[in-house]
Order: sequence, then C-alpha cells, then structure tokens
Amino acid sequence: MAFPPITPLTTTPAAHPLGIKWTSTISVPYLRQVSGGATWNEVEWCEVEPRQGRWDWHGVDNAVQQARALGYTMMLKIRIGTCWITGGTPTYTRSGNGNTESRMPKSLSAYQDFVHAVVSRYAPMGVHEYAIENEPNAANFWAGTVDELLTLTRTAVGAIRGTDPRAQVASWGIASEPVGVGVISRLVDEGDVAQAIATYDAYFAHRGTYPRVTSGTELRHYLSTPRPRLGLELLQAEQQLLAQHVFDVRQVHFYESWQAVPALMSYLRATTPHSVPIEVWEAGQLWLNHPTSNDRVRSDQAIKTIVLMLAGGASRIVWLPLAFPRHGTEYRFGLLAPGPEPRVAADAYRRLVRWTSDLSRPPVAAPGWRGAAFPHGSATWLVVWNDHGATVNRPTGTTVNVTDLSGHRVSWASSGLRVGPDPLFVKIDARPSRALAMFE
Repeated sequence: MAFPPITPLTTTPAAHPLGIKWTSTISVPYLRQVSGGATWNEVEWCEVEPRQGRWDWHGVDNAVQQARALGYTMMLKIRIGTCWITGGTPTYTRSGNGNTESRMPKSLSAYQDFVHAVVSRYAPMGVHEYAIENEPNAANFWAGTVDELLTLTRTAVGAIRGTDPRAQVASWGIASEPVGVGVISRLVDEGDVAQAIATYDAYFAHRGTYPRVTSGTELRHYLSTPRPRLGLELLQAEQQLLAQHVFDVRQVHFYESWQAVPALMSYLRATTPHSVPIEVWEAGQLWLNHPTSNDRVRSDQAIKTIVLMLAGGASRIVWLPLAFPRHGTEYRFGLLAPGPEPRVAADAYRRLVRWTSDLSRPPVAAPGWRGAAFPHGSATWLVVWNDHGATVNRPTGTTVNVTDLSGHRVSWASSGLRVGPDPLFVKIDARPSRALAMFE
C-alpha cells in the first residue's frame, strides 16, 4: 500500500541527533514538528525479489521518499530473509510486514549484486548509511552461524563501498539484551561483582524472563549459558570489525531501564574505537514485567533515557516507536498514545529536538545530579534531576527559566529551587561553566 501523498518541505531543517521510527503517516503534523533527525527502514531481499527476476521496490521507495519529504535522514538495514534465494522454509514470519529470518544465500555473487542494486537505487535519494542484517543474536532475525554472518558482512561492505564512496556502514545492531550481558560481563572480568549484580538488576528490571541473581557464582553461571555466550561472541566479533574499520559506526539497541544507561554508555565508550560514532538506532522502553500504563512515569523514564544517552556520548538516537498500535498491551512505549494523541513525552521530546542543535554538551557531573547541558551561544539549556532531592540557589544577575516535564513553569521559592527525581528543563543566560556551577 502506498503512503498518503505528502507535500515536500520547502526548507531543509537543521540536522540534530534525535530521530523517530514510525510505521504510518497518521502523525504527520507531529513528525514535521520534530523533523531533522534520522529514521530507518529494512530492505529484505526476499521481499523486493519475491520471485527470481521479478522486482518490487514499491514499499522501500515509499518509505525513503516519505522520510525525505518529512525532513528525515533515512538509514537502511539490508537483510536477506528466507525464500528461493536461500532455500528452506521460514520458521518465523513477523506480523505486519511478513518479513522472515535471514539465511545465507545460495550465491554470494548474487548477494553482492543485490547489495549493489540497493545502494545504486537509494544513494541518489540521499541514503548513505547502511547496516547488514539486524539483531543477529535472535533466531527470528538470523538463522546462520557467526562465521557465516562475518562472511556475509564483509561481502556486503565491499559492495556498499564499491558502489557509494560516501556510504557509511553501521554494525549489526545487536539486541538490547546481549548488550546488557556485555556490560555485566565486563564488570565481572574487572572484579566488580557487586556492581555487576546491581547493573544486572537495573538493566533487566522491566523483563520477566531473567533469573534472579544474588551472588557472583549465580551470575557467572548465567553468563555461561548458551544465550549469553552467543551474545558475547557477537559483541566480540563486532568490536573486532570496528577495530578493523569494517564498520564505520557502532549501532546500538536499548529498551531497558533508564537507570542502566550510564553503565551502558560507559561500556560502549570503553569498547568502541575513539573515532567511531555511537548511534542508538533503536531506543525505547520494553515493559514485559508488570507493564505500567502510567503516562507520566513512562514519559519521565523515556526522557531520562534520551538525556543520559546524549550525555554519555551518543551521536544519534532514534526512538521506537512513535506510536504503539491500538490493539494489545502497550509493551513498547510510544511518544504518542495509540490513536494517536500527544503524551507528556511527545512535548518533552519536541523541546529536546530544539535544544540539541549544538552537539557539544557536557554532562552535569555534580555528585547526586543527573542530566545534560546544551550550550546555545552565551546561554545554556539543561535537563537535570536529582534522585535524592536537593535545593539550588538562584544565581544573581542571571536570567533563569525553569519548566517541568509537561512544560509548566516552575517558580523559585525564597529558599531556592527544589530539584527532585522528576526532570526539569532549565534555561540559564550563562555559559556552561557558570551554569553548571549552580549544581555543585
């Protein structure tokens, strides 16, 4: 089905690091309000060539043209699927798009030609960033071995760079769960078992499928089981390809508690070459363990996740989804409610888009504080909160405006500004060094 027609933008918005993944055009007004970031789409070989020699680019063309019309940078995940190209029958078929798990193709030469066709078609439409496959740790995405994935990746990267010298190749996008295993395993290797257990609890707080861990012995046993071992093998392979410059960008997926973000970003910085950008192509909330319908709570956590990722050095973040479908329990939190209606998170996200035009953003580093600072000329805009609660004195001779997550003005009391666990948006007519001194 074609997307509804969209009037192209008359101006190109300034680029910023915050993007959105959407599945329909029902929310075009909001998408226009926050445009200028990135989005992504899949290109599955079995979908665009369902029968040998019969091509159908219609769906991908629509998605790329729509993103461009709305002012977003499109990134593409190049996948294979399971069909005549690979032989065999699919075990998994995703609802909504009918995509299947990928297997090695019968011919690497034909696969190389397919990748060349993808890049040749979409580079003129402004697509210059690609990923090979998606979440290869998951059986519903990749049915091959790690060695097969490495062979496929090197073949694809050669075809991409040979077709578009401007192109960048992102890593596979290992799923949120095994990335957490990497974070925890590194802490164990460093001998910080207590912190590893605390991180395990924080990272998987919203999932109901993880065993309770109370000791180093139990944690090491968990890390030795097949699923974590596969995740660690893929993470090690990813790091090797990053070090060898096979990948230009580290693609990250994260759907866990915001409290695990500092440990995540610390791990990523420690295991990623300094010159390689860290891009979160999939950021979101996945509540499998007692999902909450409290809009305010989930909006609060969504903004904290995004802000801490920015403070930790993420150069690009794509929130997923824009809106969850109307049917079923909303396990993945959308910025817009099913319908879609704006949520608290939607307005806060819109403000963050305006605030992130300058990427030099030192984090708020005072003890007990969390957040990020966004320099804007001679002024500084901050999103800040304090888990334990603290009072900030109003600086003299400086204009300061404070709003809460919903955009409501927060007044200063005679004793100062009380900052608690709810994020505050603060505009200060001062440079970062002076602005951050308020929170020391």
